[in-house]
Amino acid sequence: MIEVVKNMAYKFLKDKLVCILKEQIVGEVDFSVVNETLIEVHRVFVLPEFRGQKIAQGLMEQLCKFASANQKQIKPLCSYAQYWFAHNQTYTS
Repeated sequence: MIEVVKNMAYKFLKDKLVCILKEQIVGEVDFSVVNETLIEVHRVFVLPEFRGQKIAQGLMEQLCKFASANQKQIKPLCSYAQYWFAHNQTYTS
């Protein structure tokens, strides 16, 4: 059984959304704001010791919420983001 990490915080930095656990960055989404309506996702990364705990999923969900609140669409360029959108019909890129 995979244990899901709780008490994670998310923070937007310049062109990056990070997931923080106990003051350590454990995952990130690297993106660029292309224009007023488009965000491109370049990379999703989680530290090896934290993989399998839904951290990447949480990062993608937070990015989708941000994009929706700011009337932006997401273009997934990295393989994980493409896979995530293909398997999460709740969110459309």
